[in-house]
Amino acid sequence: ASYDATLLQLNQQPPANVVYAGSYFGPGTRPGVDVLGVHHPKGDLQKASVGTVRGYVSCGGSDCTRVSSGPMLEVAWRTGATEGGSSGSAMFAQSGGIRYVVGTLFGGASSCQNPVGSDYFGRFELSFADGIGRLLGR
Repeated sequence: ASYDATLLQLNQQPPANVVYAGSYFGPGTRPGVDVLGVHHPKGDLQKASVGTVRGYVSCGGSDCTRVSSGPMLEVAWRTGATEGGSSGSAMFAQSGGIRYVVGTLFGGASSCQNPVGSDYFGRFELSFADGIGRLLGR
């Protein structure tokens, strides 16, 4: 719950035409890193937003507070915004020329009417480690 993510295990192989969005399991994304958000607000056509990680936050309900190291990342967009219905969408960061999933959208104040509002993403490396630990009974 603190990462706003759930790890699911597939019961069978996905269809042949499914494309894998690479996931990075190394050190977490840090403040100052450029990111790309890909989302489908309210089921609309795919949108992309480009921004920078501002820092770490801890969220309780709809209130998020900046912290020195937390389970979520605060993102400021330079291009684009997110809208309602985009929750759970992926945020990518680049490492070695490849973009990896590093977060999932929790929410925030960004919108077409407020493009300077921050958004909050659960840190993928933490939610993945937590999910694997639960799967293995740790």
